[in-house]
Amino acid sequence: MTRMFLLICLLCNGAVEAAYVCRPASPRTPPPVVGESYTVARKALIADDWEPVRKSFGELPERESCDMRLNVSCDFVFEDVQSGYALIVEASGKADMSGLVVTGYTFRCRP
Repeated sequence: MTRMFLLICLLCNGAVEAAYVCRPASPRTPPPVVGESYTVARKALIADDWEPVRKSFGELPERESCDMRLNVSCDFVFEDVQSGYALIVEASGKADMSGLVVTGYTFRCRP
């Protein structure tokens, strides 16, 4: 019984892992946007074929999350449709969301 359970867990783990494998193995480099205002960075990403992913409603639908303490820090999601990678752009600024500046980015695989 225990062996059967372990076999099922191993098979399921492989299937889940395979669902998150991006092609190609590494993402393409986005345009240089760190240090730019979010408005300028957004236009540069869209011009470079990174598509905004709708995560919310409003002025910036690609906004995934925001931490609205003293200063605001937000994550915005763009997708490279051909490779399957999502680009998570991090930006921070004033509490009223004016003057957001891109502080970095990370990649994640979209299933």
